[in-house]
Amino acid sequence: AEPGFPGGEPKAALEAHVREKFNRMVEAVDQTIEKKIERLTQELARKTAELLEVRAAFVQLSQKKQEVQRRERALSRQVDVAVEMIAALKQRLSESEEELHRKEEEVVTFNHFLEEAAEKEVRGKARLQHFIENLLQRVDLAERQLEYYQNQQLVCRHNDVDEPVFTEISLHKKPRCLSRGSQNTSYNIPDTKPHSFQKGRILLKKVKDEKNSIQPVKYFYEPVDCPRELWRPQKKAELVCSARKVIAKSKMGKK
Repeated sequence: AEPGFPGGEPKAALEAHVREKFNRMVEAVDQTIEKKIERLTQELARKTAELLEVRAAFVQLSQKKQEVQRRERALSRQVDVAVEMIAALKQRLSESEEELHRKEEEVVTFNHFLEEAAEKEVRGKARLQHFIENLLQRVDLAERQLEYYQNQQLVCRHNDVDEPVFTEISLHKKPRCLSRGSQNTSYNIPDTKPHSFQKGRILLKKVKDEKNSIQPVKYFYEPVDCPRELWRPQKKAELVCSARKVIAKSKMGKK
């Protein structure tokens, strides 16, 4: 008998024992392999699911990336357009500021021109009024002197040659009618007045009425400056000379 085996057992029992042991070993190996395969299958399924999730996330991220890139390009175009618009607006703003500055300078210049024109108009009106008043005073003086001398001649014709006549106004003394505020001075003139003096009075009144009815000028103008001799008051000698000329013309007219 062989060692390890019961004595006297037949050979068939040994083979059956070995075959049974081998079968148990095969079953154990099969179970172990099946367990490993099942575990690996589960792991593979889990990894596959994770891979699918990662792939889905990758696809989603790719789509998001494309969307972001598309929006980035759109925003880039919008930014470029906005930059161009800002540059154009800056250019227009600069041009508008220059135009506004130029308009302001024109307005200031025009205001200065209007102020100067208004001042010149006021000065011109004052000079014109002074000239008219001076001229009216001279006309009134000449008329009074002429009226006085003609009335004196009329009185002399009705009196004797030896009778005294009215004293002639001094040629070297300024008449009182030229002094300011003394235009109503009388000369003891008789009431008899020739027809020519009545016409002179009518003309003088008409000139005064026209002077009072002068309307203010509605537009700007620069009056022509008259000579200094025209604006300054006449001296006494010039007034006397003018009176003499008027008297001489009156005498020549009567002759």
